[in-house]
Amino acid sequence: MAFFALIPLVEVLAEGAETAIVAAEAAEATAAASEAAAASAEAAAAEEAAAAAEETAAAEAELGEGTASTASQVAGRTVLQSAIAFTKWLAKQAVELALFEAGMRAIEAAINALTPENPDRAEMQRLIRKMHTAIPKLQKAVNGWLSWSRHHFDNRTSFGVIEVWGTPILRFDVLQNKLAALSDIRHKKLVPLSKGANISKTKSSLQTLMTAVEGYANGVTKVNDFVRSACQAMVAYGLEDYQADIESALSDLK
Repeated sequence: MAFFALIPLVEVLAEGAETAIVAAEAAEATAAASEAAAASAEAAAAEEAAAAAEETAAAEAELGEGTASTASQVAGRTVLQSAIAFTKWLAKQAVELALFEAGMRAIEAAINALTPENPDRAEMQRLIRKMHTAIPKLQKAVNGWLSWSRHHFDNRTSFGVIEVWGTPILRFDVLQNKLAALSDIRHKKLVPLSKGANISKTKSSLQTLMTAVEGYANGVTKVNDFVRSACQAMVAYGLEDYQADIESALSDLK
């Protein structure tokens, strides 16, 4: 009888043990979930820090191999000191772009005017067609970024900064620095080479120009990469990503 009287007690103890096990498992699962969440948050923070470090390193590399003085010069770039100076700089870019495009059209006309007997005529026409097809797509991107910049100069401080050699530089200013670098390529390479090709009308001069245009296209690609990776606040205000146009231009130049 005593044995049977103990059965309910055993059952109660078993139920209690089972409840304790379930509770322990639940607690262990909660702890594991908390640990996983913490690890995930830590990984996300590490990824964010790595991205920021990569962005800073890229900005430092892009702005030059100098020191903080270089960063200070970029931060204080003359064209960004006033809306008037910036507007004048933008107008200069527009003229430069128009002159380059006009120069390319002049080269195309000059090459087409060569006699069919010229052994290099067909190859030169092929090269000029490639450039003539690709360049408007690249200029679409550059013109778009310049136009956006003109309309958002007054609120440029609202788009955040990048630390470069310990100097905080506005992301807007870094973008303008990159666009200024493209201007240097046009002014110092593309325009002189296009004038030379128009005068000499030789295959070698067009091949040299083609190489310079490819370098310019790579520069436009880098600006677009910066827009995509580091200009989210500006993109939210209408700054455009021209990835499709640039990829098409690069394909045209192959």
